[in-house]
Amino acid sequence: MTSQNLFSTPEAKYSAVRDRNPSAEGSFVYAVKTTGIVCRPTCSARLALFKHVTFFESMQQAINAGFRPCRKCKPEIQLHWNRHRKLVIALIAHFHGLQAAGMTAGDFRLADLAGKSQISKWQLIKIFKRYTGTTPMRYYEELLKGSNAISEQDIPLVVTKKRQMKKEKLGSMSEIECTSPHATETEKVAEFSAHPHGAQNDDWIAEFLRV
Repeated sequence: MTSQNLFSTPEAKYSAVRDRNPSAEGSFVYAVKTTGIVCRPTCSARLALFKHVTFFESMQQAINAGFRPCRKCKPEIQLHWNRHRKLVIALIAHFHGLQAAGMTAGDFRLADLAGKSQISKWQLIKIFKRYTGTTPMRYYEELLKGSNAISEQDIPLVVTKKRQMKKEKLGSMSEIECTSPHATETEKVAEFSAHPHGAQNDDWIAEFLRV
């Protein structure tokens, strides 16, 4: 099923906006009638009521209708806007080059690779794992063993903090279900709905954008 079919109704689009679903990126933009602002589906702005929201297939349609781009999520930036994803893709390509050169995991330092990207080693590990589900060095070690490489198509357009927390919560639920098979459906829903400890940074989108 294509993304257009997946988000074919206003209700489906609104649900994607509510969840900040990265799969909706590129499928549509939404505008808020009361503010005159248009956003990408993954924008972290406060969710407007359904009756105040309208959807457009493209940014240009929204502009022609009189809406202006959101300063937080910058929906007018369409190509290569997610520098985190671009970094992960570049690192995977670099790993393939190292593999072809016959280098082992002990022949290079991840900190040096991170330094070339002007981020810390720990930031690089966090970003890579967010998009691939594994750490850079673990991926390279598996690559050397002949495991299937991750392609660009396998990497999501964006992984928002809200989606990541939801994914981690789902993982926690799976562990709970394995250890507590008799848990009721109500208990499972309550576990999923519980907010994680700590405040969530709503201005998440800025870290993805190329200045």
